[in-house]
Amino acid sequence: MSTFAKFDMHCSGDKCSLCGSSSVIVVSENCSENLKLLGGYYRYSQCSSCLVISQSPSPSLHLLEQYYGLIEGRERRWLSSPLGEHLLQRQISAQHRRSPLIGFFRRIFSAGEELYPYWHQLGSGLLVDLGAGSAGFCLEARNRGWSVIGLEQSSESVEIARRKGIELIQADLVSPEAIELIAKAGNVVLNHVFEHVLDPVSFLQTLASSMRPGSRFILLMPNANSIWRFVFGRSWYGWDPPVHVHLYSPAALRKILGCCGFSVLDLRSIRRNDSLSTALNQIGFKLGPLRFLLRFLMIPVMPLFSYAGIGPELLCVAEIVPKPNRKQVADAP
Repeated sequence: MSTFAKFDMHCSGDKCSLCGSSSVIVVSENCSENLKLLGGYYRYSQCSSCLVISQSPSPSLHLLEQYYGLIEGRERRWLSSPLGEHLLQRQISAQHRRSPLIGFFRRIFSAGEELYPYWHQLGSGLLVDLGAGSAGFCLEARNRGWSVIGLEQSSESVEIARRKGIELIQADLVSPEAIELIAKAGNVVLNHVFEHVLDPVSFLQTLASSMRPGSRFILLMPNANSIWRFVFGRSWYGWDPPVHVHLYSPAALRKILGCCGFSVLDLRSIRRNDSLSTALNQIGFKLGPLRFLLRFLMIPVMPLFSYAGIGPELLCVAEIVPKPNRKQVADAP
């Protein structure tokens, strides 16, 4: 049994939705997030074969569409509200007031943390951001001089991005538009998107068959081995049912990528200095100014968590394995 499934466990009669194994262990039940919103019941089970933690049973496409529709409705109301309009205008104004002094203080305050800690690991050529949200990464990449194109399904997010000055393509992750861009890309990036993919094996195989040899594949996602998962149990913010369909430890991610034709170049947990504040907020604590104190206290601790593999998020950098070598990767333990 893997080391990251040691609380609230019992055997499940379910089969793994990815590999079909019947050796499945329930690692969390009655995850509290979103239960009132959808009136449902959720549990997460870990497969001892592929090591992935998945919602059990897997959410239906109809349920996911219903939930994303609710999220879009929230964004629409926020965007049309005076407060939403005010905050959006502040964001737009701030991006035009970038100065070396502001950048200096941001670097000091971040204490070594980077929102996208992989700029130096990107290859040359076009950046394609799949699931671009409201274009935060696209904007940062453009400001750094990259040629970047983002794809996003949500019409509201596309509209917010447009008002920020970024034109996104409204399309699915594996739409014809996406496949065409992926085939041209030097880098394909998914920032907190892969855990939302209902069928990750099919998705990865599509990417592997579409990407050019030598192009980079970058993933950021919650870490199933996160220290906060063990501390907060079923109230851990990383569960997020029904949209976080599958969750990955480093071992699980390495295995599924290898079996789908990717070679992992870098895989590590990374720091998030505000992650404890986020976890406490999730269970109902109103921290106020204490958030800054917690951030300060976490600054020396987070590098240790990351080194131990229990940091809040995972960063993975991979590339395509040449086809003659793929069977060997797939057969590897």
